[in-house]
Amino acid sequence: ANNNSREIRVIYLYRYLSLVFTSLFYLFDNLTKYFLYKLGVIIILFITSRIVTNLYSRYSNNSKAIKSLVLSETFGISMLLLPTGGLNSPFIWYAMNPVLVSASFLTGLFCWFNLGFYLAISASVSYFIFNTGNKSAVEILSDNSHLILIFILMTLGVQLLLKLAHELCNERNRLREKNDQLAEANEKIKESIEHIMSLYQAVETFTAQDSREKLMNTIIFYARELTK
Repeated sequence: ANNNSREIRVIYLYRYLSLVFTSLFYLFDNLTKYFLYKLGVIIILFITSRIVTNLYSRYSNNSKAIKSLVLSETFGISMLLLPTGGLNSPFIWYAMNPVLVSASFLTGLFCWFNLGFYLAISASVSYFIFNTGNKSAVEILSDNSHLILIFILMTLGVQLLLKLAHELCNERNRLREKNDQLAEANEKIKESIEHIMSLYQAVETFTAQDSREKLMNTIIFYARELTK
């Protein structure tokens, strides 16, 4: 649960930072053109992002629900390219959000499948909608090979960083367990030393007693101390 909450906080942080920066680039690119339209797109995107992030937080332990949310968001981001400039849209980088979610909560295989799903839809949008030069699919992929490479490297980097973070977290938990065991062992050693000292004091006292009554009282006292 703690790991999930930390990952959710990271996803929140990246999601809103990426949304702010991509929105600013989109809004101030040719500021005088379609300003209100752009502002409306950004507001809707903020609202949608809030809803989706809350759903991720609510269903973080339900892999089927997370898969459905990731694929739905990926498709939605792909469709967002239509009114915002296709592959030239700054929101193309916002697609790293579902990649981060799938890398955090789902398998590596699904993460790569989701990336392929996004690239396929984005390429289709570029081919069928923004293909003013009547280029072939191969030419479009070739022209945007740098984007594909960046997405692949970023996805790989996210997976490696999350794997390292999980390993560090597991190692910290193991060290914490060892520290607890050492603390428990240390308490037992201290308790044993106290018993030994009590026994030593009892023996010293026994040798100094000159009456049976005092001796019995001493035995009862130290018996209670040693047995707790």
